[in-house]
Amino acid sequence: MTTTIGLSRVVRPILSPLDSTGRAIRNGIDGEKQVLLDGRFQYVWRIQARYQAGLFLELYNLTNQVNFGNPTGNRNSSNVMIPVTAGDMRTTQFGLRFTF
Repeated sequence: MTTTIGLSRVVRPILSPLDSTGRAIRNGIDGEKQVLLDGRFQYVWRIQARYQAGLFLELYNLTNQVNFGNPTGNRNSSNVMIPVTAGDMRTTQFGLRFTF
């Protein structure tokens, strides 16, 4: 523990690799694992020679995997190295398209 002007605080260790001078390497900590699989299904009808109509269905995060955001590396934060955000869950969108 170190003392700073009468206040004591816990010093957390540096978690990233160090360079030859003993300083933490910038961006040296690996981020969280991400699994993303998206899909699109569509069907297009030709109407005469110059028109088209189409239906589509788009699915995002098909596996519905929880994708945590990268944790903060700020050693002064109470959430140091703890992921506190997550990506979107499985979402779907359906659409119609008419091209002329």
